[in-house]
Amino acid sequence: MGTRRWSVILAALVLSAIVFAGEEAKETAVPDGVRGFQGMVAGTIVKKGEREFILKVEKLLRVWKGNKAAKPEEIVGHEIRVTLKEKQEHLLKALAELKEGDRIECEPFHLAGNSFVAVETLRKAEERPKE
Repeated sequence: MGTRRWSVILAALVLSAIVFAGEEAKETAVPDGVRGFQGMVAGTIVKKGEREFILKVEKLLRVWKGNKAAKPEEIVGHEIRVTLKEKQEHLLKALAELKEGDRIECEPFHLAGNSFVAVETLRKAEERPKE
């Protein structure tokens, strides 16, 4: 293969990676009304890694006093990226036992950027019908 053909292939791969990353960022972007959110939600794990997961929020369970989100209810229906800090061993253990498709309850706090941080609670939700 010629150098030109490899350049075209490489350019196509880089472009597709950029588009994919952009699409994933759009899916997990934090809506303006939810910035500063502090509360408890229930939802389904869409994608899972070792220290983070994508959660499709189905229900707002509680809003904490420290909440700064103008419209915390707008979190419902969105996919959010939730990360775990290294020193949260109990949450890391809980996440390791969960799988994609599990319904869970967690406390995501929005501190900055396009992701949330799991604070204290991360557990499988009780089996109950979705509202």
